[in-house]
Amino acid sequence: MTTPKPGRKDAYMLRARARYLRAAEEVIATTGPDATIEQFALHADVAIATLYKHFGSKEGLIKAAMLDAAQKWEAWQFEVLSHVTDPLEQLALGLRLAIRIRTTHPTLAVVMLRGRAAGYFDPREMGLTFTAYARALADAGVISGDDLELRCQSVVSAVAAEGARQILSDADPADGDKVVELVLPLLGITPAKAKALAHSALPELVASAS
Repeated sequence: MTTPKPGRKDAYMLRARARYLRAAEEVIATTGPDATIEQFALHADVAIATLYKHFGSKEGLIKAAMLDAAQKWEAWQFEVLSHVTDPLEQLALGLRLAIRIRTTHPTLAVVMLRGRAAGYFDPREMGLTFTAYARALADAGVISGDDLELRCQSVVSAVAAEGARQILSDADPADGDKVVELVLPLLGITPAKAKALAHSALPELVASAS
């Protein structure tokens, strides 16, 4: 039996890790972070020792699954936003997409909601990307730069709360657009412009299998 080349072995390990994370996300979505390590291993169809080898502990597995879920959603969001050229449209659309995570990524939506409730996930961490983008716009004079971090925190908190409400109550995403309309003026965007940005036509959003 030949020994796999390092490159092939690394690729195999990455595929295996991705499969374990996907399985963990499914367990968190259906059972919650309180699921036992035995449940995680059974769903991934691997030995418990294998999960410990990759993640160190059940807590390590859950944290890795939370990070993976957030990164997958952010990568998808970045792809959608990359087709938008107007910076304010990008800003507003990013918020509208966040509120629609229940529609576009139903499993990841529940994973992050349950992770947040259990203290494994903080939406403010994803808000760092939003704040960095807002800072770039403020430096370019597109939006107000006064107390920007505080303003961004308020925007992210409001959007995260609405996103959670959408998941829990199966609310109308149009309600989320109204929230975006209300919070955009916190960044120095006029109410009329905020209304136009929050209710403009959306790109086609296809539900993900994630």
